[in-house]
Amino acid sequence: MTFWAAGSKELLPEEEAPYQGVFFADDGTNLEYEVKGSGPKLLLIHGFQNVYNEVKTAKDILSRYFTVYFLYRRGWGLSGSKGPGYSMETECADVALLMERAGIDLVFGYGFGGLVGLHTCLRRPARRMVFARPCRPSSLRPDKWADKVRSERDKFHYADALAAYAGATDSFGRKLPASLLRHAISESVADDRAMADAEARQLFGKANLFDWDVETIGMAEHFQLVDNAPEEIGAALAAAAEYERLSTVDTPVLLYEMPTGFTFDSGKEAAYFASLNPRFKTYKTPYGREPSRDQIIEIFDGLAAFLRGQ
Repeated sequence: MTFWAAGSKELLPEEEAPYQGVFFADDGTNLEYEVKGSGPKLLLIHGFQNVYNEVKTAKDILSRYFTVYFLYRRGWGLSGSKGPGYSMETECADVALLMERAGIDLVFGYGFGGLVGLHTCLRRPARRMVFARPCRPSSLRPDKWADKVRSERDKFHYADALAAYAGATDSFGRKLPASLLRHAISESVADDRAMADAEARQLFGKANLFDWDVETIGMAEHFQLVDNAPEEIGAALAAAAEYERLSTVDTPVLLYEMPTGFTFDSGKEAAYFASLNPRFKTYKTPYGREPSRDQIIEIFDGLAAFLRGQ
């Protein structure tokens, strides 16, 4: 693993990729990233769901065309905690610092990660950006789950916290009765509920995610979603007042309407952002909610062409 500090421009040469690295934010927080592929440098920013599955697929495909820098945002992977005073500005500062130090000028963001990318472009314009699964924080109905998730999490009731999130966002099977949903989630994230106590959370915060099998990675994502989603949705809501300013963004942005099982309408959300700025264009996949591997590659080939300016 390579380390470099804020203010340093010493990075491993690109021919040694893929590799993992850590840099330090302006406030000293350690932030983990992974690099894969070759070509123009692209920053991939995850949201707070499907971090280790859907986004991994994007990283693998995009690395055919780009040197992909995959940033684990605060609270995720081995990156440090969000810390006091966390806000959208905190996220943007982290992203802008990595872009500056690594010389990255292309961005691909999922969900909340896309919001971070857009807000970063207000401060440090990118050459081009893809915003996949665009959504406003209000579309995720945080009033239905954020306080409940935070309350259950703080009592280390992780299965109940996940059930509260799932029931409000169509995730993990919203139609199941709450009691069955809690049981299903508990079974999916741990062999027994003892793994949802403080010791388990501490373990997941320190484990090496890159060596875990798929099942364990899924458990880590569920725990980290509960740890991070309430604060991230709060940061996004607080930053919503900046949406009017998005009309000043000079970066061409492609709003990728992904098929979704969540409660929000991806097409409606994409249309909203497109209305803010003539440089924001929409793209809707011609395939359904479960495209084949070949169809996914075809979609990302088109997204890569946009990012390359073709």
